[in-house]
Amino acid sequence: MPPAEQLYAETLSLKGAVAALQGTLTAAQEEIAQLKVQIAWLKKRFYGPGLGETLDRAQMLLQIEGVEKLAARLATPT
Repeated sequence: MPPAEQLYAETLSLKGAVAALQGTLTAAQEEIAQLKVQIAWLKKRFYGPGLGETLDRAQMLLQIEGVEKLAARLATPT
């Protein structure tokens, strides 16, 4: 078994390496979060409704129906 001083030095070295890796991991997690926001924006931009698009009658009726159901649920006493 190595002497205690050597084990202590190795422990300090490993703790430093772990701290450095945690810092790198945090930076990577922040970058991933930023990239997810950018991807969501791009999806909305490219696959969402266009600037000049309007809802047709059937789509409007579906939205109105959903709002009416929600209003009915809110109007009923609990």
